Amino acid sequence: MENTYIRVISEENMIKLDPRSKILILLLMNIMAFTTDTWYIMALLGSIPLSLLVLNKRYLLAFFCGLIYAISLLAYVFMLDTGFTILSIIVAMITSVICRMGPGLLMGYYLLTTTTVSELISSMERMHLPNGIIIPISVMFRFFPTIKEEASSINDAMRMRGIQLGKSKDGLIAVLEYRLVPLLISTVKIGEELSCSALTRGLGSSGKRTNICKIGFGITDMIYIVFVLAVFTLFIFTKGV
Repeated sequence: MENTYIRVISEENMIKLDPRSKILILLLMNIMAFTTDTWYIMALLGSIPLSLLVLNKRYLLAFFCGLIYAISLLAYVFMLDTGFTILSIIVAMITSVICRMGPGLLMGYYLLTTTTVSELISSMERMHLPNGIIIPISVMFRFFPTIKEEASSINDAMRMRGIQLGKSKDGLIAVLEYRLVPLLISTVKIGEELSCSALTRGLGSSGKRTNICKIGFGITDMIYIVFVLAVFTLFIFTKGV
């Protein structure tokens, strides 16, 4: 009981953005990250999810991700002027992937870990999205964490039976048969169960649903939205549009 109380208190003290703010920031970040070649735009984009992780007291994750991103950005900038050698091409490819996909992946991680399904559904309903969009997104939002837990349970069960890569007699074939096949079967069943769960909660009803979760724009939302729009304006000017 004490552990549950501590977890609830810690979640209430988290600095959380409105789900609509997170979606807007994520969309604008991905648009800029995949179309810009300006290093300071990439640096500003990387600072957004890193600062959110710091505000939510995930210091270790923010430190390591920030360090990797900073090294990749520096390597990407300096490798552009070293000529077309094999080493520079390989480093430029790796660092380009990290610099362009890193901010979006971190922001997606922040969105998944700080947004409940109820908050996401409530925000989409306030955006007046049709049920044909709300139901699939809500099912997918719960699908990936559930699959992760299922895969972890299957791996633990197979490890107890000694079915591991390099340790079992049949090697890779046994790993694929006893881990991948059950995961695929569970994926189909979980998808059907989540779809049924969404419908039984009234997501397919034509009437207006009520929500017990509280969402809304606060000062933190305004700060991050203004910052992202400022970066997007700077991005447009650098593109010469």
